[in-house]
Amino acid sequence: MKRLIFSTIALAIFAGEARTQDVKGGPEALVGFYGSSPDQCRSYHRKSDNLTDFTKTTYAFCGGSGCEANIISHRRIKDGYILNFTSGGNPQGWSSTFRQIDTNVFEETIKGSKPKTLVRCTIKDAIAGIGRDPNATGAVTQSLEIVYAAFYAMEVSSVCPDLRANQDKIKTLILAGRDGWTAHLIKNKLVTDWQTAVESTRRDIEMSERNAKYGVRADAKVISDFCVEVLGAFGSDGRILPDLIADPRKKA
Repeated sequence: MKRLIFSTIALAIFAGEARTQDVKGGPEALVGFYGSSPDQCRSYHRKSDNLTDFTKTTYAFCGGSGCEANIISHRRIKDGYILNFTSGGNPQGWSSTFRQIDTNVFEETIKGSKPKTLVRCTIKDAIAGIGRDPNATGAVTQSLEIVYAAFYAMEVSSVCPDLRANQDKIKTLILAGRDGWTAHLIKNKLVTDWQTAVESTRRDIEMSERNAKYGVRADAKVISDFCVEVLGAFGSDGRILPDLIADPRKKA
């Protein structure tokens, strides 16, 4: 009996040690995108910077190549994980602790640094980004925001054929946004003359159109009820621009 008890204890100890051994790659529980605010997470799937991105094998904390590390292994701890990394700039490697402090919230700690809070981005953040350009800079005014949103609404029917866009209103908004952006460039002396302002505006409008078309396709892939959710942004009570898209199958 004593031998049996000893064997059972030994197995329990062995099992406990096995559970704390390093496992190759990163934990499935951390895979995803993280930000520090709703603004950072909005349209996370279309962003190239200002997010933290975990896969099973990589960890990126900005859009540059120098901001990515390889996840060599991880270890489960009581309230989270310890991850081991290497990178081109630090081939010797380092470790970080990720403690789960709430649902979808982790706190990252690297020895000698202040803790960093990471909040998982969810489908709600993708929906909140419908009709918005997540990569717009601080220099972009409301004029270009309207242009982007209008082009976005125009493109929706390519993935939601049952929805109809108010083409006349959309074109009016695009023209108004174009003129507003040209006036902004001249007023703030961001260009040297009118002709340069017109040419710069043309390029900016074309870029907004390309980005908006990509945004629609990317959102439709991630948001399962995209053709319903997009009405929340552009329907009769749309939060972005109302009355740009309608579902003709529904009675007014």
